[in-house]
Amino acid sequence: MKSALIGICVTAFLALLPLSANADSNLPFTAQENADGARFVWYVLQRSGMEFDYLPADLFPESSSFKVIEHGLQDAGDVAWWPRMMAIYDPNFPKARELPLDVAIVTAHGPLSLTKLEEQMGPAVFYRYRKAAK
Repeated sequence: MKSALIGICVTAFLALLPLSANADSNLPFTAQENADGARFVWYVLQRSGMEFDYLPADLFPESSSFKVIEHGLQDAGDVAWWPRMMAIYDPNFPKARELPLDVAIVTAHGPLSLTKLEEQMGPAVFYRYRKAAK
């Protein structure tokens, strides 16, 4: 699946989710199971057509299903990763919700500012799905 098509699928699926502080009650996992954001990322990307095994955030860089993307070249549907947290990057999300344009990180608890997260946790590493060879 091409990156743009993946991004469209992810954006469409995110639009259907009731993301808020209480969102975990509407998702098939608990807040505790999603403490690092990995369950949410896995859930959304799986339902957007990407097949890969669940990994917690601290092990995610070991996944052979994703490749590192140069910071600044990330696109909708890419994974934003920090050592203790991961989320979905979607620059289309704020436009659809009338939010500031830097609010492009989507979590189960709602959208967050990439700029503010990077100020707190350092630069994100972005990963893009690569379809597994059969």
